[in-house]
Amino acid sequence: MEIFLRTKLTIVVLCLSICILLGCNLTQRTNPPERMTGSEINASVYDDSGTKTLSGGQVYWVYYDPLTAGTTVYMWAQTANTMQGLDIFVCDEYNLNEYLAGRAASVYCLHEDIHISLDHFTAPSTQRWYFVWSNRDSITTTTFDYFLDTNGDDYPSFGGHYWQKNGQSMEPGEWYTVYSDYSKGESISGYFKSWVIADSLDFFICDEANYTSWAAGGGATVFWLKDNYISASWGPFTIPYSGRWYCVFSARDAPDTVTFSTYMDWEAAKSITVTSPSASSSWYTKSSHTISWSSTGTIPNVRIELYKNSNLVSVITSSTSNDGYYFWSIPSTLTSGTDYQIKIISTTDSNIFDYSPLFEIIKTPEISIFEPSWSSSWAVGNNYTIQWTSTGSISTVRIELYSGSSFITTIAYSTPNNGSLRWSIPHGISQGSYYRIKITSTTDSSIYDYSDYFTIYTNNPTHMPIPGFTILLSTLGFTLSLLFRNRFKTKKPI
Repeated sequence: MEIFLRTKLTIVVLCLSICILLGCNLTQRTNPPERMTGSEINASVYDDSGTKTLSGGQVYWVYYDPLTAGTTVYMWAQTANTMQGLDIFVCDEYNLNEYLAGRAASVYCLHEDIHISLDHFTAPSTQRWYFVWSNRDSITTTTFDYFLDTNGDDYPSFGGHYWQKNGQSMEPGEWYTVYSDYSKGESISGYFKSWVIADSLDFFICDEANYTSWAAGGGATVFWLKDNYISASWGPFTIPYSGRWYCVFSARDAPDTVTFSTYMDWEAAKSITVTSPSASSSWYTKSSHTISWSSTGTIPNVRIELYKNSNLVSVITSSTSNDGYYFWSIPSTLTSGTDYQIKIISTTDSNIFDYSPLFEIIKTPEISIFEPSWSSSWAVGNNYTIQWTSTGSISTVRIELYSGSSFITTIAYSTPNNGSLRWSIPHGISQGSYYRIKITSTTDSSIYDYSDYFTIYTNNPTHMPIPGFTILLSTLGFTLSLLFRNRFKTKKPI
């Protein structure tokens, strides 16, 4: 829409702003937060920018030659303080000359006697277009910052963060605060950037007591102090204790108005909570169970340890993804006890961890036969001692004789699990070298063990086998057969 601009007389009222004299606190609370969406734009190069000073009656302009039809240019300006104003507009060459001659002119995006202005102009036709800042109707000197930016993709504008503020202005002596009530362990971080390099600001974080002292002109203990910065990243800052915390952006020492954009990201306090095993868990050795946990905050990986009576037993895994579960095969070497605990720790911060409640590990019952052994050679009719060890709760056992995998006879249907049994080998047992003893829990058939292969022989010395002799003779016979075949093989005539 075109606007016709004529010469006007601007009456300047000379007064001092209360904000400049006393300072002003511009605040925004982030509790509860409002999450905004959008893409982040953080380039740093404008088409044109700078700081200019115009005496009364002066005009300054920048032109594009040509500016293609449909192209949009964002234009921004701010004077040094609220007592200074400018006229701002866009026009073609003909209308600029008309304006300079004091005649009526057809212009776009007119802002009269403005302190801060952000607007955009889309060229209706391809030609030379002028962007004008005018102090023609004033009798006082005006200093201003400005930029021109094609498509508006270079001035600081942030989106998609926990909180953001785009285009916040502070007059000299003012400050802007963002505050919220945080819990210990929560984390905040962020970034700010002035719209032009001529303007800088101060930044810091503090609790409520120190903010109150600083705002009243007193001293303060602060964190992440950024003094006289054009742009800066800050954080992550971990809240050391619960309470109200302030992020302060200050133009107290600025010589003129400061416009900036900023964003902040928030992260919940980091924590780990073990959910399994629980106090009622009873896990057996040689079995597999799922260790599970929940967490808050960003914890990429965790370490899992086993404790007994508050003493480290073993490291289950030095690092695993923080996905909330881990499959654990419980070693058979662990002893029974009700004082075990699982500890899960962040691999990047050892102060973030949790213990499970005390839980029980039960050693899975086992039977292990050590007599007869592979070298045993027992005679039919004689007495021998079958010996074994066991773990866990096994009151009685069954003892059987096998030849290879074939069942031969039951030696004892149920005998106390005391580790030994005298056995008189009955007549009728054939001699052989592939016998085994099997001992099984009478209450749980899955708990058993086989002895080594051993030899049983008769009392007839002529038939007494030597352990392993049958295998030896077979091997020797095969070797001799090959030798004799080669020795007496008929030769073919040459």
